[in-house]
Amino acid sequence: MKNFSEFILIEDVIVEGLTMMVKGTPKTTQKKYQLTFGQKIKVDGKIWDTEGVTKMLVLPLTDGVNEIRLSKKEIEAGLKKGNIEIVDVGNVYQP
Repeated sequence: MKNFSEFILIEDVIVEGLTMMVKGTPKTTQKKYQLTFGQKIKVDGKIWDTEGVTKMLVLPLTDGVNEIRLSKKEIEAGLKKGNIEIVDVGNVYQP
């Protein structure tokens, strides 16, 4: 067995890829979206970039200067009302 001094310690960075599944559109069909980092969402006529899903299951959105945070319920309600629209889903698989 080797001595501990002979081992090289390597730190691995673990990045969690959290996603959020939301559903709801102003139409009768319930389209589902998988939301995460690198997507574009229009909220009240303004386009925001997604910053990923936090462990608290909120989706931070930024426009480069300002930041807002939306919960799953807020996003689904906005999709049904029509004041939130998914503009670009990026490279994320959509079911």
